[in-house]
Amino acid sequence: MRNPILFLLAFALAAVPAAVSCNTGGGGSGSSSNETVGDGGSGGSGGSGAACSSMDFEAQVVAFCKTQNPPSPAPGEMGASCVDGTQCSSNYCLEPFGSNAFCSILCPNGNECPIGYSCQDTGGPEGAACYQDVCIYGGIDASDCTANLLAELDNACTSGCTAARAHTWMDCLAGAGRLCGNSDAAEKCGTERGLLEACCNSCESGNW
Repeated sequence: MRNPILFLLAFALAAVPAAVSCNTGGGGSGSSSNETVGDGGSGGSGGSGAACSSMDFEAQVVAFCKTQNPPSPAPGEMGASCVDGTQCSSNYCLEPFGSNAFCSILCPNGNECPIGYSCQDTGGPEGAACYQDVCIYGGIDASDCTANLLAELDNACTSGCTAARAHTWMDCLAGAGRLCGNSDAAEKCGTERGLLEACCNSCESGNW
């Protein structure tokens, strides 16, 4: 006669499905994975198969784009509108031909101008002064800059680039300060830019 207890135990074990491994990789935050993400690797943020996500860089991007688009100067500061030198902390109001006058400084040695200005001859007895440059990189304003840079980082993250390569590019931009166009960015971060473009077909230095 069969032992009823052993018979029931054998039936219960047979009904249990085979164990499923939870270590599948490519999961979201908190998942366990032994995958190493390299160039063109899978896994990474959010289970999308990307090496990273633009959101990994959001705070850096917002800070960088604010640097590219600083607030208007306070009265009397460099770049502020003026009628004469008494309205400027530098006591010098520059009146460029065909432009509105603004507070500036003289640059007799050619290297006294801050970022966003270049030393040019005024054609007058005062010699050279700091003229405003068109100093925009990334977009027409801070919001446009942020949207463009986040979109590019998403392109990089979903291409063959590693997260480390995208981080290197962003770190270089953040450390470069204010940039006056693509040529200025290339001068300061050309190596990092080249490495990013080498693995990201959608990342082109001339596209914004």
